[in-house]
Amino acid sequence: MGMKLKGEDLTITMKLKKPKPSNSGKSLLVASTRGVKKSGVIVRGKPVRFTASAFIYVETKRSSRSQKKSAKTRKRDGRK
Repeated sequence: MGMKLKGEDLTITMKLKKPKPSNSGKSLLVASTRGVKKSGVIVRGKPVRFTASAFIYVETKRSSRSQKKSAKTRKRDGRK
């Protein structure tokens, strides 16, 4: 994990990990600082601190009710 300052651009790099379920189960975490981290980048004489998470949403099986609603919406909008 690292941070680099080039001009006015701040770049954070993180290694991607094997997807891990989030606490809520709605997403899979693929990268995280796991809290606030102190960087080597200095702004106004002080180190920049950062936190970051990268995730993907879990595909869930939609209920038949929401599928029916989606079908109605598609039909209304002229889609199949």
